[in-house]
Amino acid sequence: MTPTQITNAISTISTVFSSVLGPGSGLQASLAGMVASKLYEAKALSAVLSRLSAAGYSFAVVNGTVCLKASPGPINNSYAHIQVTLNGKHVANIWTDVEFVGLSSYKLAGLTAPSARGEYHELDILVCDPSATIRPRSDQVFIGVEAKHWRDIPKKLLREILGVRRELSLRRGSGGAPKVTAPSFQNLGCSDPASHLIFAFSTPYLPGTGPLTEWKVPAEQFDIELLHIPV
Repeated sequence: MTPTQITNAISTISTVFSSVLGPGSGLQASLAGMVASKLYEAKALSAVLSRLSAAGYSFAVVNGTVCLKASPGPINNSYAHIQVTLNGKHVANIWTDVEFVGLSSYKLAGLTAPSARGEYHELDILVCDPSATIRPRSDQVFIGVEAKHWRDIPKKLLREILGVRRELSLRRGSGGAPKVTAPSFQNLGCSDPASHLIFAFSTPYLPGTGPLTEWKVPAEQFDIELLHIPV
């Protein structure tokens, strides 16, 4: 990002954070000094918060005086995270850079806990069941976001995001909607367990090129929302 893009991104994110989280949440201060990739993840987080807020959800920041988690791993309650409520009920928590346990481990193999690194996978943003601890199971994940601020988006990322979807859900005729959702989230209702999976990217492409066009068919068939969030 250029210095101007960084300034604009921080301004946009801070405005959303102050609006939906409150000006005293503490997260705004953590934006200064973030590397570009993490700042972009924060911008994707602000987009998720805006959508949920418009659907009537409310938020409270826990441990707001510390920064958002910025390296892959399990849930760590000492880091900042966001509680999500609807009509006064605590319905979810939002975490950054948290790993989830895939279907292949807990459901297909029937393991009570992952036995190897290949059985859990990290996403930049997870909205998950408030009862989830350590690594949420895929049936405890309501919304997952992978956000990339790259110069170019290679096709191999499509393979990766399709693999993530497979570990989150099976494809069914009618999977329903996640427990935390909003009309603005794209979901065809074929993922079971139901979840929204979003691939956000900043790279500008000419009309008719790039992920929005070239990845459209597999993304639609497997409940993946392709979201261009420019810097």
